[in-house]
Amino acid sequence: MKLKRILALGLTLVLTAGVLPACGKKEETKITNVFKQTDVKLPDEYSNNWNFSINQLYKGGDGVYAMCWYYDDKTHNQRQFLLPIGTDGSCGSEIDLGLNLDENVNSYLQSLCFSGDGSFWAVIASSGSYEDESGNMMYQQNYALRHYSEPGSDKYDEINIDDMMQPDENGETFNLNYMVCDDSGNLLLGDWNKVKLMNSSGKITDVDLGDSENMNIQNIFNLDGKLYVSTYSYDQTSQNAATQLIEIDGATGKTGTTHSVPMNMSYNLISGPGYDYYYNDNTSVWGCKFDSEERVELLNFINSDINSNNINNLIPLSADRFFMTNYDEIKGAQVCSLLERIPDDQVAEREIITLATSRLDYDLRNNVISFNRSNDKYRIIVSDYSIYQTDDDWNAGTTRLNSDLVSGKIPDILQINESMPYDSYISKNLFTDLYALMDADESFNRGDYLENIFKAYEVDGKLYSIVPFFMIQTLAAKTENLDGIKHWNVKEFMEFVKNHPDIQIFDYGYNRSSFLESMMLFSRDSFIDRETGECHFDSDEFKALLE
Repeated sequence: MKLKRILALGLTLVLTAGVLPACGKKEETKITNVFKQTDVKLPDEYSNNWNFSINQLYKGGDGVYAMCWYYDDKTHNQRQFLLPIGTDGSCGSEIDLGLNLDENVNSYLQSLCFSGDGSFWAVIASSGSYEDESGNMMYQQNYALRHYSEPGSDKYDEINIDDMMQPDENGETFNLNYMVCDDSGNLLLGDWNKVKLMNSSGKITDVDLGDSENMNIQNIFNLDGKLYVSTYSYDQTSQNAATQLIEIDGATGKTGTTHSVPMNMSYNLISGPGYDYYYNDNTSVWGCKFDSEERVELLNFINSDINSNNINNLIPLSADRFFMTNYDEIKGAQVCSLLERIPDDQVAEREIITLATSRLDYDLRNNVISFNRSNDKYRIIVSDYSIYQTDDDWNAGTTRLNSDLVSGKIPDILQINESMPYDSYISKNLFTDLYALMDADESFNRGDYLENIFKAYEVDGKLYSIVPFFMIQTLAAKTENLDGIKHWNVKEFMEFVKNHPDIQIFDYGYNRSSFLESMMLFSRDSFIDRETGECHFDSDEFKALLE
């Protein structure tokens, strides 16, 4: 294909992402774990409406419920309500929760969870002002825990939980950040470092998780009908960190089985049927088992043309079906979608371009998705080696990528980072000369770009990498302070500093360490001979730089 085609990848992907085209033996690659996205048809007044948003999705019964917020431009009123969505993606009638929104009191839904019998619990926070006996305006905040017998019903039982939310004898408050219930009606309530249990009879007790001072609550879950607390703990003595899933007995509040969770997975766990738990790493959704670092890729976002940067909520119905809310950049609005697996043998074939990276960043992901959506002949698939990172070795992904490259597993495009032996790759002749591609393409003109930037990245007259952007870093001074100096090297600069002890050279933002780092970075060719590999770090010039 012509270079213009490569630079469609080229100057939206390569330049924007800082990647490096590479040549290697092509292997047969098939796209797997592709999902079809079908948008839920929302009521007309909410569709593509900036004033409407879905704050959260909840699994309830056979379908899901969307907690929605809407602002009416005409009446200037805002309201919260539930929107039921069936497993086929159909949207039901909105459910009014009976929130008080008069001029003196404002009520809002703070948290919600569904029980297996179709009922649901809601924490309602109310704030407002009132006039006391002396005529002073007073502000108050109240909390109520409501149990709705079924969605759509205006009947509910209400429990005042103000006492639970007030400061205790140590002055600590309980902020209800998480809530989940089991099929028996037992309710688990979570703060950032405390958990409480309200059993089916309404009794509230504290859950003892052990050393709470060195433990944070990350989330709480109903996993296969059982209640779990996800925790992060740090041992000051051993300096060891750990993440765990601790089972809580819904009737007694006692802790049960504790499962270990890989550290890099602990913040993005999702509950759902089919696996012990799911994990979303922003590149894929994985199915996981307790006490195992093995995981199964289920949904690949890039292969499915889904920009995971914009996902707000993701709910598994099974390993093959998910509900998702995300911001659609083309429509300019939030959408709710049903995701359904496309069998691998039914995925449309396109010529594959492989891209390898040690970490897929925000901009690169956007550009890959944009390229794939707009191209019906080529498709980029991504090998993100960050999945090989472990709690003990955060560079394991880069190490694995380096090993694959040396062994001959070469992608079409490689994103370079500072941990990769770039010079070694070049010496092993892993990369193609981009100048050869530019010169062979009549539609490409080097003069359209800043050729001095190309020149800066040449190696022996060849160009092996294209950078996404560059910045100019310099030192500035007032002309009257320079004593006629037109230019300087490090030695001249240091002489200037010694001769002007009254001038402040550095500050907090740019200090001695910053200066040393810059000078070492920009003068490394003065101390390293690329041809011979010889180094000169014992030279007077380098000693003076350190000094």
